[in-house]
Amino acid sequence: MNDKELSLFRQLILWLFDTHEKPWEYSDAEAREIFAHIADAYTAFADRRQLEECLPAKSRLVTNFRDVNRFLYLKPLAGSRSAVPIVTMFCNLEGERPEIRIRVGLFVQEGSGAKRMRAVGLRFETPEGDGRHNYFHAQFITEFAAGSPVHASPHWLPTREPAFLLDADGPLGLMICLLISLNGLGFLEDLEQCLGGELRAYTKQIHAKKFAPSFWRVLLSSGVSHYCRSWVGAKEFRARMIKKHPGCKSTPISQSSYLAQPERRDLISTSANR
Repeated sequence: MNDKELSLFRQLILWLFDTHEKPWEYSDAEAREIFAHIADAYTAFADRRQLEECLPAKSRLVTNFRDVNRFLYLKPLAGSRSAVPIVTMFCNLEGERPEIRIRVGLFVQEGSGAKRMRAVGLRFETPEGDGRHNYFHAQFITEFAAGSPVHASPHWLPTREPAFLLDADGPLGLMICLLISLNGLGFLEDLEQCLGGELRAYTKQIHAKKFAPSFWRVLLSSGVSHYCRSWVGAKEFRARMIKKHPGCKSTPISQSSYLAQPERRDLISTSANR
């Protein structure tokens, strides 16, 4: 991992801590209940300095959240029920082959009245050298470390196979794969906007982005703007719009800008993609 990637790796994790709700301040009531159940077993990082000291740096190439017995709590997952993700991480950057092991627990409550805690654990890891798992992968886990089980996780989960292939080519990409897995592809845009062009240099080759649409503001000669999505290239999209609406001007916009439009959305996107 070069110095630039290491810096971005640190910035990304600190950005998560700075911008995500702290677990003791979760706005979702069910997420707060989950935190109350697991807080004693999985202690959250109390402040930014404490987390920063557990991240790898040029002068500190081997780090482990377990050394301080702390977990990074992320924002609850959206869905029919709240799920609280917690993360612990081991890094060893001393050798030619970086070793990153990110272990994630997802905690939910089941039932009504006397609710029962349920959980599932996963590990996201760099290639392991010679052997079956010499690629970026994710596997089920039933413990964060020896003697630290994922409470309420099924004991029967297979922890060796399957090993799911990940679209990553380094430690930074591994963390991004984890975050997209938890939050969806739209979360990548938030990361790119907040961490800037340097991050885009690492994310532009992510294969999942190749299936994502581009978003456009099409200004007609009448002065009316339409907003649409397209799955064709920029040059082809502009050519189609000019053919259909002579004199129009097509400008790329962000997904969030597109979604913020209350009207005239997708009114011409169908014809643009035929």
